[in-house]
Amino acid sequence: MKHALQIVECSISTILTFGVLKIPMPFKMSTISGDLGLAFQHFLPKCFCFTERDLIVFHHSCSYELETTKQCIENYFKIRFKNPTYFSNRDPESVSVRKAMDTVGYYVLDGLTDEGYRVILVRLIKTSPSAYVFNDVLKLYTMVADGVFNTAGSAAGDLIVYDMTGTGFGHLPRLNVAGFKNMLQYVQEGLPVRLKGIYMINAIPFVDIVINMMTPFMKKELMDMFHVTSSAEVLSNLLPVAMLPQDYGGKGKSLADLHGKPLNLFE
Repeated sequence: MKHALQIVECSISTILTFGVLKIPMPFKMSTISGDLGLAFQHFLPKCFCFTERDLIVFHHSCSYELETTKQCIENYFKIRFKNPTYFSNRDPESVSVRKAMDTVGYYVLDGLTDEGYRVILVRLIKTSPSAYVFNDVLKLYTMVADGVFNTAGSAAGDLIVYDMTGTGFGHLPRLNVAGFKNMLQYVQEGLPVRLKGIYMINAIPFVDIVINMMTPFMKKELMDMFHVTSSAEVLSNLLPVAMLPQDYGGKGKSLADLHGKPLNLFE
């Protein structure tokens, strides 16, 4: 357990044992680093290898509210420590992670929306329910989110799009309430992003069953940005044509080209 604690109490830019990553931000640290560093020098234990860059991204995600930023960082570590199912043994070459990658695609689209939002699109690759392991799929999401953080840093906002194409009744028993509870807590309280919307497209007839499993753990703010539609037409309104993947009639990169790229950081 001591070893697990040491792993979880690394900064978000330290993935397992891969070391602190120095990735340039699209703005100058000097603009806020002095005051921000002073504000956090007594808040973060010395064992935390948080970098100045990490603080800036967390601070940005919390709209530059100091106390909110502190709470977000605390939640980030607590949630990760309490949920080793999703935040430990994240070897991209492991059998479980590779199976998850073959089953579900997390596609970080190239570019930003007109509002400056980043978009992650999620879609089944293998539609057989027997291939779908919910906890491994959630673990894969945490790996993708960390990969995006380390390669792209902050954005004006983030959108998550779930394309439910290929989802069937057989997938329902593969889901579990605990998984929804833990991941929704992480997304709402510990993930350093400005979440602007969650879209379920090509919704299945029994989508209400899935939503009902999630709603007890969704705050009003998240509920207000949750959208469900039975087609994919909304993507044309959300995304510039240059960003929209070819698979949906756009001129952006195909899903096959985008598959697995955030995980390159782990290799």
